[in-house]
Amino acid sequence: MHAAPAVTHPTGRTPQLAALLLRLWAVGWVAVAVALMLQPDLAAPGWPAAALLGAPLLAGAALAHWWWAQRPRRLSWDGAQWRLGADAPNDREDAALQRLEPRLDLQWALLLRASGPEAGRSRWLWAQAGRDAAGWHLLRCAVHAGAPAPAADLGEGARA
Repeated sequence: MHAAPAVTHPTGRTPQLAALLLRLWAVGWVAVAVALMLQPDLAAPGWPAAALLGAPLLAGAALAHWWWAQRPRRLSWDGAQWRLGADAPNDREDAALQRLEPRLDLQWALLLRASGPEAGRSRWLWAQAGRDAAGWHLLRCAVHAGAPAPAADLGEGARA
């Protein structure tokens, strides 16, 4: 099996991500409206109606917060390890990632779950195709190829 070639691609919030999240939020409101029309008992005052009406509002607030938290970063694959760095060239923030998993692949965008060296800490990243079609293809290849297993893990598997 061949390793995926090295690639660097920007991640972060985009207008298309905002539009996608807004559509998801609107679908939530439509679902609530349909539920209220089909079940008139739900429209009666009480906590079930408040919870039903408040759920899309809270979901929208959570999605908006997540979108705003998507700072521009650079995701890099060097052939052996994933790294996540700041987008600004003068900022030296650079962190190694232990694992990068694709959670949603829309062909034109990827939702990725990245885990760092800190135990239990994971981060959600949004990567999107841009003007560099070849770079986007390389990123998708690298993400779906997965990281090669460390040599120590290969030795343990042989003994089992």
